[in-house]
Amino acid sequence: MNGEEIFTATDYFHPFPRPEDVFADNIEQHPLTSRLPGTQSHLTGLARVQFLIPIEPIPGFGGLGDDSASYHNYLCRPNWVAYEYHGNGCRLACDFRFFHKEYFKHHPTEDDIQKEEIAETPEHYAETRRNFEATEQHFREYGWVSSDALNCDGSPYGTELPAEEDWGRASLVCRIGGKSFYGNWSFASEFPCSQYPDKYQDDDGTIECDRVLPQTEDGRDFHFIGELEMWNYIGYTNGVVVLFYDPQTQIALSGFDWT
Repeated sequence: MNGEEIFTATDYFHPFPRPEDVFADNIEQHPLTSRLPGTQSHLTGLARVQFLIPIEPIPGFGGLGDDSASYHNYLCRPNWVAYEYHGNGCRLACDFRFFHKEYFKHHPTEDDIQKEEIAETPEHYAETRRNFEATEQHFREYGWVSSDALNCDGSPYGTELPAEEDWGRASLVCRIGGKSFYGNWSFASEFPCSQYPDKYQDDDGTIECDRVLPQTEDGRDFHFIGELEMWNYIGYTNGVVVLFYDPQTQIALSGFDWT
């Protein structure tokens, strides 16, 4: 697996960009559906690429985009969402009604479970924003991310980075670079992927495992960029953003690994 775990800002990794520096247009719409521009990285040989953390799915009500099939396309489908880059900004690669909050606004439902999801959506969005803003504020003040920013005042560390083994320290990104191996994100969806026999080292020795890369619509492999644990930014989730990029089409594609 390898790759680099990042805990502080670097010259090629810039956390918490302003939304106006992330999105090419419709900035006011993104808070409704996929706020949390998250982090951006400058990667050698590639354009500037952002990790984007979607507010959805609503916990307990299925996965991202499960019920919005009429707004799916090759890139944006259950458990996958993509952004197209235009200059220095990106644009959602589908209609905003891909996200359930916007979808049910335009497509009322009589399904009881979907009605429950609709009822819980406003508080979920508000809680996600609170958690993210607390994480960002903590980072602005102390220069590192706490695993529980809502209940952490930075003590006793201040601006000094806690020791690696300290439970209170969280990574900005758990892996930049390295290889993307087989996982929930790859086998739990129908996104076309290439698989290559490979291996990696861990504490138990050499593990044989397929390296997996999603394919572009014309059959080429996306480049693996890295992985980001959403818990470290918004809490209450066990999801990991798995980010890929295609420099030819300038498309960033995110799948989500759930444990």
